[in-house]
Amino acid sequence: VTVAPAPVAGADQADLVVRNAGGIEVQRLPIAPTAEPVQWSGRTGDGTPLASGFYSFEVESRNNGTVIRTGPAEIYARVTEAQIHGSEIVLVLDGGQSVPSGSVTALRDG
Repeated sequence: VTVAPAPVAGADQADLVVRNAGGIEVQRLPIAPTAEPVQWSGRTGDGTPLASGFYSFEVESRNNGTVIRTGPAEIYARVTEAQIHGSEIVLVLDGGQSVPSGSVTALRDG
């Protein structure tokens, strides 16, 4: 999954915070305080895959160690399948993750 972070201007440090569907932080990764895309593997530091499910991403921006903003990060992933679950359309992403179609904010070619 490609994550598009957006650290706040003036940040000298940033973390990508990964939360599970229950909102619990499951991973925190240091990233450059730039808008450069980050590849998220869905694995822990020792290579163990995280559980299948829905994950959300936030960028925590800091300056001199003080948090100055926490905001959402968008993700980009190839859609491999669309499924109907009851009355909801769910998109299956490359790698097997599923997301509700209502959470999609943009599409791009490529």
